[in-house]
Amino acid sequence: MDGPRAPRPVGYIDEAGQVNKDVEADLSDRKFKTDEDRKKELQEWREQETIHDWMQKARELQETDAFTVADICSGGLLASIASTRAGFRHTFTSEIDPTMKEMAESGLGVPNIGDMANLDLNMSERLDVMTAGTPCESYSTGGSEDGFNSESGKLYINLANKIRDTKEDNQPEILVWEQVTNVKQVNNGAEYKYVTKTIGKSYILHEKEVEAWRHGDPTSRVRLFTIGIHKRNGANAETFTFPEGEFDESNYPRARDIAIPDNVVPENFILRDVDLELKQRESVPGKTLIVADRAPGMGPSSNPHKTHSWDEVAPTQTTHNGNGAMTLLSWRPGESINARRRKVPEETVAMASLMPDYKDFAKAFNRTNEHLWKCVNQGWPLRMGTAIMTTVHEKLNQMMTVKTQPEKHEAHGAFMIENESIVFNELIRSILVDTGATGIFVNRETAEFMSVLRKSLVEIECADKGVLYGEFEGNLEVLAIDTQDGELIPFEIDSVTSVDGLSKELLGLDPLYRNQGYGLHVPPRHSDETAYIYRLKTSEWEAIKIPLRWDAENGGWWLDYIPKSVAESHDMQEIDEFRKRKFADADDASSLEDVV
Repeated sequence: MDGPRAPRPVGYIDEAGQVNKDVEADLSDRKFKTDEDRKKELQEWREQETIHDWMQKARELQETDAFTVADICSGGLLASIASTRAGFRHTFTSEIDPTMKEMAESGLGVPNIGDMANLDLNMSERLDVMTAGTPCESYSTGGSEDGFNSESGKLYINLANKIRDTKEDNQPEILVWEQVTNVKQVNNGAEYKYVTKTIGKSYILHEKEVEAWRHGDPTSRVRLFTIGIHKRNGANAETFTFPEGEFDESNYPRARDIAIPDNVVPENFILRDVDLELKQRESVPGKTLIVADRAPGMGPSSNPHKTHSWDEVAPTQTTHNGNGAMTLLSWRPGESINARRRKVPEETVAMASLMPDYKDFAKAFNRTNEHLWKCVNQGWPLRMGTAIMTTVHEKLNQMMTVKTQPEKHEAHGAFMIENESIVFNELIRSILVDTGATGIFVNRETAEFMSVLRKSLVEIECADKGVLYGEFEGNLEVLAIDTQDGELIPFEIDSVTSVDGLSKELLGLDPLYRNQGYGLHVPPRHSDETAYIYRLKTSEWEAIKIPLRWDAENGGWWLDYIPKSVAESHDMQEIDEFRKRKFADADDASSLEDVV
């Protein structure tokens, strides 16, 4: 995995700047005794931080080695707020709407690249996570259902193609993609099948239709979440457990919990209707309760056809605040309905579990309610989004644990020659080729020769030493030594982890194969041929062959090498003379100076 770091905390930041996961974790077994208890809990969750707190935390994370995230189609930043709460560090966002683009840059303090067409993941460091909330209007039952035949619908396909066209090493570790559940029905699911097939070539996909109310958002919104974990993670990519949510049918939020009093609702949000057909339906936990209808269908946002009760979850709001009006709070079943309400901006914000001052933040960029509704109603309800992103963060931490079981055995280090003026044990090193190791591990002192250095959070389970911890990761440029003919071969090894306390350095074949395209050739015993690792010539790589040495005394195939930076910083003639003496049978030993 690119850019590993020490395990990062998950959850919320308290006033002292410390992580406090208890804010959410303590809710899992809670049953509210009264409606007021439930209403109070929902309010406390929304008010636990302000927009300013979020902006400050996003900037503080920029100064850490936290897992990275980029939000595509960032919109009103609901996914971004959830990602920050989960502990992710943003690198950039993408949003074509100019006002929302400005919001993203102001809120997060990182670049917004604008149109998704500008996205090129090959031009930046590999992301840990990429989130995507591509527009849903063309796939929604309340929208056109035109799918790919609309401009916004094309973005769903285009993003899949962007990921497909990214070099494997640059493809994000995890994808978090949200879309309406109806995407499986539009055009007989053609677009959905194309997207899952396209990204499924590189990712193991896990999906679930997530109900927002189960996480504490008092809305009927259900969204299809697809979590893609890159196949380079092997068995770790095979599993992902979606968060279950802390609410259930016996314990769930209602629309009434976030409603403001009738007497403070502006008059232009009151609808005074006649000819409403009352409905008699039973309440179903987690579902809206329609109590009246004025005509078939959804109707216009300004005067929706359906009227809902406040005593169940609120209906999913459309981009323009449509999909149903509400009764007055004072209405009771059996009474006639002469007036009803559209949801006011404060209720829109609260339905998504956003901090109350989000409204002021959004309106600082555009004062209209239409802008606010677009920001909120096109995004992820915050409690649902935070639960998803927190679980993704935990999965990344779990994926960073590397398990290998090296055998007990004394250190087999570099060659030693008595009375040499140069301590060659520090210059020429040996690393054991290990088909069982899932990483490339070197001794602590080798880290000084590595480039692109960063902290590591790798844990190695050893049969003889318990758990060892990675200290640094980076790339290692070496000169591999052909011990038969003395040739020195430039060889760059990616994603090397330095570990204190290793009994021997280990060259795992799995990352060489997955990340750099190398194979292994081992001849039969008693053959005159030597073993080697190799890579064929392609449009991207030159052919290369790295001979290995068999250790008849201790067993195993070894790669002998000199760190390239060591060769560059020492007396070339002295090192070259040592190499020639060590490999005296070489007829055409090359000079180090010809290689370095």
